[in-house]
Amino acid sequence: MRAPASKTFSHASDDSVVAGAYHWSTLQSDRVSGDFTSQNWRDHTSTAGTISYHLFSFIVSLSTHKVMQDEISALRVRDKERQGEVSRLVTQITKLQCRK
Repeated sequence: MRAPASKTFSHASDDSVVAGAYHWSTLQSDRVSGDFTSQNWRDHTSTAGTISYHLFSFIVSLSTHKVMQDEISALRVRDKERQGEVSRLVTQITKLQCRK
């Protein structure tokens, strides 16, 4: 939990000390983010282990991936069929409404 800035710098007697502290922390944050981006985030030592753990914990076998691909393809075909049915129904409703 972060402390409010007024309490964090309550010991500071001058506004320039507070401004300097903010400036210093901003530069440190920029340096740290530079470390992450220079190593493409994934290769940074603080995240590489976490990402590797996640990938190996939730890895999907190729056979499972193939089954899922086939299921998605079948769902897309059925979706197109349903869209055609809806289009035909809309046409029929429009014709019925025009008759009234």
